[in-house]
Amino acid sequence: MGRVFSAEQIQRGMYPSLDDFAIAKQIFAGSVAAGVELGLFYGGEIYGSVAVGTQTVRSDMDVLILLTSGGGQWRSAALRILKTIDRMTDGRVLVDSPLVEPASFTLSGDHELDQFFIETLIGPDRITVGRDPARYILANGALPRDVLYSYIIQKNRRLRDAYNSPDSDIGYYNGLQRQLELPVAMARKALQALGAAGVYPTEKFSAVNKPAVIELGRKLFSSRELSSEYNLVETFDKLVKMDEYYSFVLDEFIKGRIDIPEYNKSLTEMHAYLPTTIQWIKAVQAAIIPLFESK
Repeated sequence: MGRVFSAEQIQRGMYPSLDDFAIAKQIFAGSVAAGVELGLFYGGEIYGSVAVGTQTVRSDMDVLILLTSGGGQWRSAALRILKTIDRMTDGRVLVDSPLVEPASFTLSGDHELDQFFIETLIGPDRITVGRDPARYILANGALPRDVLYSYIIQKNRRLRDAYNSPDSDIGYYNGLQRQLELPVAMARKALQALGAAGVYPTEKFSAVNKPAVIELGRKLFSSRELSSEYNLVETFDKLVKMDEYYSFVLDEFIKGRIDIPEYNKSLTEMHAYLPTTIQWIKAVQAAIIPLFESK
């Protein structure tokens, strides 16, 4: 996830350093191992950019903890680990949407973890503790077309909810963050689903390899297989460049090379693009979902 910070957060130093991530990883590994010894957990893992060492100041920390039971005692033990990470890094390392579930649940297939997300959870780009969680996760059996369709609908709803949020401050930063992470997230899921269905075969890529996803996503959104009615690649390129621009502006602000008004002006300009981004999501749905029907 590419975090977006307010000027106040930057002034207070509420952004992570490499040392913060190292501390967070150490706490997670030690605490989960202790929980395994006590019989509370089967195991856990760190996945995503922090696991492969490509994290940036905008990264959060993606974790999974598999409980031996669904009771409150087991879940509370896992949540204490996350609170410890927050406390020991003074809130600078964000563990957003942690997966804390009993193994009986992840093995049942009665969950929202689709086959493509599970590929990340059981793939090579992870740091595992205790028993490998890959042994305890089964996909929910949804078809690739349905996975992608649900994903697009969800992205559209969440972006619109953020844009229309009555809490303007939370909605503002939430909308910006969702907008900037959208092109890579959408390209990744579309490529995975189309490839699995044999609709648009693509070369293999790592889900955490952002440059590869961008390159392959650009090929997809500009491909002849898509209706010429939708110029998907233009907005895709705009959003990718916008994400890169924000990383640059954030770095400049942290280093004191730009002031608060200039930083906030950049955020405002990006936020104004949200209606176009929402329309792009709809266009992606209209252009790509029919490919599954033609197979």
